[in-house]
Amino acid sequence: MVKKKIIDLKKSLSKLINPFTLQNEFTIEIICSRELGKDNELKENPDFNPSNIINGEVKNFVFEALNIATTQIKVKIFENEDQEYIETELIDRGNLIYKITEPNKFNYIPLESNILLFYLNTPAKASFTKLMGITSSEFGSIFLFNNGFRILPFGEPNNDPFNINKRKAQGRTRFLGTRELIGHVAISENTEQFQETSSRDGGLIDSPGTRELENFFLETLRKLESFVEPILWKIKKRTGNEEEVFDLTAKNQILDFVEKISGKKDIKLIDYSDNLLNYITENIEEKNLPLFDKLRAIALKANDQASLLTIDQEETKYEKEVKKRIKAEEKAAEEEAKRIEAEEKAAEEEQKRKDAEESLKEKITENLFLKSVKSQDFDEVISFLHHIGLGSLNIDNELKLFVKQLRKGKEINKEKLLRTLDYTLFENRKILTISKFASKANFKLFTSSVKIDVITYLSEYIHNILGLVENQSPRITIDRLKGEEFLIDVKPIELNIIIDNLISNSRRAKAQLINIVFRVKDTYLEIRIIDDGIGIDSKNINQLFELGFTTTSGSGIGLHHLKKIMDEMNGSIEYNNENKKNTEFIIKIKNN
Repeated sequence: MVKKKIIDLKKSLSKLINPFTLQNEFTIEIICSRELGKDNELKENPDFNPSNIINGEVKNFVFEALNIATTQIKVKIFENEDQEYIETELIDRGNLIYKITEPNKFNYIPLESNILLFYLNTPAKASFTKLMGITSSEFGSIFLFNNGFRILPFGEPNNDPFNINKRKAQGRTRFLGTRELIGHVAISENTEQFQETSSRDGGLIDSPGTRELENFFLETLRKLESFVEPILWKIKKRTGNEEEVFDLTAKNQILDFVEKISGKKDIKLIDYSDNLLNYITENIEEKNLPLFDKLRAIALKANDQASLLTIDQEETKYEKEVKKRIKAEEKAAEEEAKRIEAEEKAAEEEQKRKDAEESLKEKITENLFLKSVKSQDFDEVISFLHHIGLGSLNIDNELKLFVKQLRKGKEINKEKLLRTLDYTLFENRKILTISKFASKANFKLFTSSVKIDVITYLSEYIHNILGLVENQSPRITIDRLKGEEFLIDVKPIELNIIIDNLISNSRRAKAQLINIVFRVKDTYLEIRIIDDGIGIDSKNINQLFELGFTTTSGSGIGLHHLKKIMDEMNGSIEYNNENKKNTEFIIKIKNN
């Protein structure tokens, strides 16, 4: 507990030390013999944290924590040959971006006064916390030193004497706030323009000098923001990289940035990044050639004769590489075009061969069909005829009824007439469907399986074909789960036959409602066809699927053929004897 209090005291005392200067007017040392042994043990670890050591000189390690980790700007006022200037250095992670001078326009700020600001991105904040033992927001933001002594409350947590947080609130995406900044403003002399208030933590008395100092700070901050916002923050937006590592776009932006700075009035470019030439030459592209002119303009502004010569030499080499690359790309494109042409020609020849084979196959198939139906399964042909016969018989019965009524002079109800015509149209569409699949023109489709979603196919078939008689009994409803599908290779005509046959049986059983339920199980699709018709006598259940069995005037072919179709599909159809209320058939189609 005592050690923690001493460490907290040491952290507070460290803030009195200006971390941004090499010389201080005073030093503070802590001597605690009780902790000396533990301090020596900690120092044996090469990765020890200095902030955890009790004994020794109190130092402020903030500069060490941030010097390499982030972006910083150094600004100072100096004199040269009786002229006063402001020198600005912008450094990113240890690498110079630019160094410029401009005439000093401030009248009250003493020579050698300076400002040093660090931009804190996420990794820099983490680095700071690791070395200092506290977060940057707990440490403070912008400190003020006057003649080497710290002025309070500048730098205290939550203190914002330059109102930069208020400024940030007006342009969040463009400005930096205290949470993203740490640094100092150092006044070199204690002049009458920079006097402390009578209160020890009251800051400076308002004066023309303090107002100039605020402008000096804000101009420095804007210079830092002009690099951070359009370049570093845009990297994070483009790539999501919290460390803001330069990508190709950022490197081109830095070149433009330095060129723009060097071209401003009254700005003298003293030095600039050695990496600008590398940014151009690391990618051999024709569009980069104009960038050499930009770099040459920067070197001219800096009167950098050595770099001008290097730029000329590198540009000549670069032009040769670009021409070499263009020639190689043209040759590669030519080879690729030849390859594509050869592949297309080969594909065309292959298609001709396939077409010829297909044509021959179709002729053989057509001849076989025309010569004899024996090439098809006899039971299937009989089944087609059965379904066509059923449809024709239903149409015949409906029309006979109306002819009989008309001959007797009976009045025919309009609604009943429309229902009958709807039903007749329905039966005729079924006949057309079957005949279409069984015709010569579609014999290939009849004999081939296609991959379809059974649920969607049957739902659309029921809706588009059987749905033509939605006002006619029986009414058909579909129960399927949203998004559920069941893809298999199957003959569509066989699915039509199954549904048509069962619905036809339901109608003959005087059903008013048919509910068709689709459910996908682990390895199969289950289809339940449920109607409210007169039902099936329990004594006949065992004979339902036998060839020729019927309780009506029908042929007894339908259910037998359905079972045969399901057997060939490796599926099943069965009557649900447990449903005592309705007639229910359960179809199971396995996933092939």
